[in-house]
Amino acid sequence: MVRVPGDRSPEPEFAYKNDEMNQAMVDALKATDPAAQEAAWGKALDLVAADMPALPIASAKTPAAAAAYVKGLIPRHAPGGLPGGLARQVGP
Repeated sequence: MVRVPGDRSPEPEFAYKNDEMNQAMVDALKATDPAAQEAAWGKALDLVAADMPALPIASAKTPAAAAAYVKGLIPRHAPGGLPGGLARQVGP
């Protein structure tokens, strides 16, 4: 698919559309009663889950590399690493 400059439509792989789910979200946002909000959000989540083609069962770890002189680097996915893709260095 060739995109036309200025085209602001979603990429095809992100062009999910479910009118019933959209209405459930609108209903949840308009509701003033917490129970009605919870019911509408629950319906929206159920509809998304029903449309989901697959559930991921594994996640690849982000590779990390550093020069030999860098010591004490803890990649974010290792125990003691920081969330959000950050790494930290321990010691001098």
